[in-house]
Amino acid sequence: MIIELNILFTIVYCIIFILAVVGNVMVITVISYFMTVSVTNIFLINLCLSDLILAITNIPVNIVNDNWSETWVFGSFLCRMIPFIQGTGVSLIAFTQVILSTDRFVVVFYPLKVRISKKFAIAIISCVWFIALCSSSPLIFTSKLIENDTICKETWSPIKNQIYTISLLIFQYFIPVGCMIIFYSCIVYKMWFRHVPGIYSQQQCIQRIKSKEKLLKMVITISFLYTLSQLPRHIIYLCSITNESSNLFWQNKRILWICVILLSASSSCYNPIIYFWMNTTYRKLLRRIFRLRGLRYVNTVNRFDISQYRSDANMSFSRKDLKRVYKIK
Repeated sequence: MIIELNILFTIVYCIIFILAVVGNVMVITVISYFMTVSVTNIFLINLCLSDLILAITNIPVNIVNDNWSETWVFGSFLCRMIPFIQGTGVSLIAFTQVILSTDRFVVVFYPLKVRISKKFAIAIISCVWFIALCSSSPLIFTSKLIENDTICKETWSPIKNQIYTISLLIFQYFIPVGCMIIFYSCIVYKMWFRHVPGIYSQQQCIQRIKSKEKLLKMVITISFLYTLSQLPRHIIYLCSITNESSNLFWQNKRILWICVILLSASSSCYNPIIYFWMNTTYRKLLRRIFRLRGLRYVNTVNRFDISQYRSDANMSFSRKDLKRVYKIK
């Protein structure tokens, strides 16, 4: 029965890994090369990069450690680096979710205000990376191999371990989730129950509402699934550090722990699925990419002004336009 469960969990991990890596790479490619490099898209690219980091460093290690090996097999260096990178990835995702909710809040409540520049958006992302790296840096020094180099574990004192863990729970989960709930609740109230000032035709009003609703639904869905997928892991952590005996708490909870970690890891593949499911632009561009067979760049690409299409967030290429860039069989 144990072998069957290990095989099942490994298959699920592999599916999540493939979806996360392929999906996030596709989203980054579509946004970078075929869409307007807007402030929101810069934040979305950072979210995809964070998901990639978490998937690449988290899932392969979990497959080996949780399913096929009772000892740490990745050496002393990775014992220090993998928890550090994983912690950084979790912080990046949480902070980027907050930035996205703040960005949507400003757009909805202050539509006439000038948006922040792309340089300022990149500066915000840089600050997020700096904070995420600093918050996870203690793991480099506390993660060590113990018990004849068979177990990789954080070597905190019990009190310091509780302080650091609770601090991470607050800054990586509870504060971001609280901010998202507040911002999105205000946005929903504003969009559904208040009239936006200005003189617009009926068609313009419908188009504006539909455009905002699509983006808002997509971002709220991403935030909701992130909150839901991370909640069990944080509950388990809280129970473990508040329990009098940590070792006693973890006894006979292997399957529960693997399920919780699977759910947490699955968050790295949600975003690409949501993008292509809820956004017609992503779907159209993805279909174009997969339908083109025998493509190769030609010199005429230099004569094709793609900027006229990048300026429209709802653009779609016609086959005639694509033939000007590619040789299509």
